[in-house]
Amino acid sequence: MRLRQAIAPAAEKVTVTICAEHPSGRSGKWWLSPFRRTPFRRTAIALVLLPAGMLLGPACREGRGDEPAQFPRQVLRAPRLAAPVTIDGNPADWPAAAPRATMALDPDADQYRGTARVAWDDAFLYVVFEVAAGKPLRNAGGDPATSFKTGDTVEVYLSVNEKPLADRVARGPGLDTAKPGDYKILITLLRSARPAVFGLDFVNPARNQHPQLFQVNGPKTIVDHAAAVPGGAMAVGKAVVGGVAGFVVEAKLPWRYFRDYRPRPGARLLFNLAINFSNQAGTANMGKAYWNGPSHMVEDLGIEAQIHPEQWGWLELGDAK
Repeated sequence: MRLRQAIAPAAEKVTVTICAEHPSGRSGKWWLSPFRRTPFRRTAIALVLLPAGMLLGPACREGRGDEPAQFPRQVLRAPRLAAPVTIDGNPADWPAAAPRATMALDPDADQYRGTARVAWDDAFLYVVFEVAAGKPLRNAGGDPATSFKTGDTVEVYLSVNEKPLADRVARGPGLDTAKPGDYKILITLLRSARPAVFGLDFVNPARNQHPQLFQVNGPKTIVDHAAAVPGGAMAVGKAVVGGVAGFVVEAKLPWRYFRDYRPRPGARLLFNLAINFSNQAGTANMGKAYWNGPSHMVEDLGIEAQIHPEQWGWLELGDAK
């Protein structure tokens, strides 16, 4: 068995995040961007100044598993479908009552934000994202495992662990808190419009035929099994979301992929969603907005591959609607 290593460009644009707190109590994130990182030097290209009166502080520090979650654990209800939705990039056949999860890099901006709805039946988990990106979905990458570094992706995080909140403590600085049953699903169109529904099964020693190492210069993240999701499907459509050009992504994920999980009404699963926004050309990521937990800017590959389930919310499987 061979451990596959994710490769990132030697020179990688990095956006550094400053967390700050205003004397009025308002907190937020501001970007120092872009930096260029090479194995031998880091050269600041440009900086932006913090708004007047802002003080550096811990207001929006990102949890790494060795501290309590910094965000409320939200609940998203997924209705049970009487009939499957069609995966065609058009959400017209989705239940109107399905609640929407909101993701935004800046809650006050119209762009770089989106919503997602989730539904289910006995065979599949369904998700539809509607994204205000100012452009169509673009991802110039060719490797689905590192697609979150090479352009736009939408992402689903799910745990079928029987004790999802137990022992979610990192074993050292910069380490993840993933456990058996934790998954990250990357969904995008790669170079030449090649669809990708790619699964990262983080801790599964019995199924590590395709292990993957994520590392450049910093911490490393190892995934036991990284491969396309068998039976998964996705489709993309153009859209105008809140007056901003963007895209729709629909996908379905078979429950059997998640350790043959058998869904039932009333079940609660540790869960998260994210939109990974790219630059205009779709060649590099700029920032990631999560439904539950802090938004992230561009970081080291090994850190950015981590999932930190201690920051996720809950998916509640509802009855038919």
